[in-house]
Amino acid sequence: PTITLNGANNTVVEFGSAYTDPGANAVDSSYEQTQIIYSATVVNTSIIDAYSLIYTPPNDPAGNVGQSIKRIVTVSDSTPAILDSLTATSNNNNPAYAKAGDNITITLNANQDISSSDIFIQNTTITGTIQSNILSANYTVQDGQNGNLTFEITAHFDSSLPFTVNASDLASSIFIDTEKPTITLTGPTSLTVPINQNYTDYMTNVTDNDPSYNETVSSNVSEVNTSNAGSYTVVYSANADTAGNIPDNKTRIITVSGFVLDISSDNTGSNTVAKTGDNITIQIVSDQYIGATITSATILGRAADASGITGNTVSVNTTVLDSDSEGNVEFSITLTPASGPSATLTHSDLTSANVVIDMTAPLPTSAITITPYLITVVFNEGIKTSQFASGVVSSNIGSITTLSIK
Repeated sequence: PTITLNGANNTVVEFGSAYTDPGANAVDSSYEQTQIIYSATVVNTSIIDAYSLIYTPPNDPAGNVGQSIKRIVTVSDSTPAILDSLTATSNNNNPAYAKAGDNITITLNANQDISSSDIFIQNTTITGTIQSNILSANYTVQDGQNGNLTFEITAHFDSSLPFTVNASDLASSIFIDTEKPTITLTGPTSLTVPINQNYTDYMTNVTDNDPSYNETVSSNVSEVNTSNAGSYTVVYSANADTAGNIPDNKTRIITVSGFVLDISSDNTGSNTVAKTGDNITIQIVSDQYIGATITSATILGRAADASGITGNTVSVNTTVLDSDSEGNVEFSITLTPASGPSATLTHSDLTSANVVIDMTAPLPTSAITITPYLITVVFNEGIKTSQFASGVVSSNIGSITTLSIK
């Protein structure tokens, strides 16, 4: 038997189209036309390939074997699908960025109608919307996602090969930033400042995962009034990053400690004067627990006994020496609290009179008048008591400079 193909030995069929084989004819000179047997190879027009179809006639009744013949069917894509455009946009105020909750839209435009698609955005399967040759996919950014947008989209066509695109095919990508900038306080979160002492605020640091972030920190530290005792809350805030993530505010509590500063002498005549051997005490009473150490304490220009600090009270003492100069008692006491800046208190912080050192005894002046009935003595300073050889003439006569005795 001999076999003849119907149609060409080599034929090309378009991808995605229907293929119908034209078949073949077998004849034998001694017999009628006979059935043709050909291979079971199926031409799959959805797969680009070259398919070999083998046609074999049956042996004739005399046992003569017919020769096989082959047809090559090539599936090709003569008009491949082409990506015309690919864009990704965010509804963020800055379309090149996206934060948690923002919506990202990816749009693919091809030169042929799209039949179906496989879409993965941020490793999540997404169902897209197809309108003719345009494919759109929407994705909502989730918490904890950071970095450049990632996706892979495969577009399928009825009569053309599919193609796959990803973020590398974009002209400009989207940076996903769901991390808020972080404000970190430098120094303690709460501290105590003595009243009327200058307060210099500690620094703050702001960090963000976006290297282009340029922080601007603001606070209400100007509201801390160290002339008024009380508690002040300093609030620190920073600007949002480029994606619009707003950092959480941080706070620091500033307690301005009110106090009473007092100085006194154990002089028997008056606690505002002191002579040699008298003890001078400086006392600081705070409305807060001081919880501090006395870094230094001087009275009359020399180190004083600074061992007296209990709870909210500080006491510093010294004894007047012969070598001390007359005049107002000057002092300097530096306290270093457990938190916050040190404070130095001096005699200028007193709200009442200072203690005066007086080393000179009162002396009568030359103005002395003696008559049978009246003695008048004028002293160079005020006196409180007087005593004569005949006994105490008068006591507690007040601070006067003229003593008249009849």
